[in-house]
Amino acid sequence: MRLACIPLVLRPFATLRNERLQIRATIATLISISAFTRALIYAVTGLLIHASIFLGGLALAPFAWIGLRLGQRIHTGLTQEQMRRVLGALLLAIGASLVVRAIA
Repeated sequence: MRLACIPLVLRPFATLRNERLQIRATIATLISISAFTRALIYAVTGLLIHASIFLGGLALAPFAWIGLRLGQRIHTGLTQEQMRRVLGALLLAIGASLVVRAIA
């Protein structure tokens, strides 16, 4: 598989050797970088100036932590093949969503 043909977000997965912990760590890192980048951009552009938006983000932080813990429990309970199927289905659903949005 050529790396030039792979979208930037999926590129780390092409170089992994299907190690479950590496895949989980990569996904968590990508999501964390995305969230912190968005928060920084929102702060710089003034979208986090309103107290209600900032407090709403703080109120949702525990749910993000709960989601990470729940995801860790689910992940450790899946076999390698089940994990591949879940990731494949997730990527397929995301791709289908993008196609529907592009058409609509």
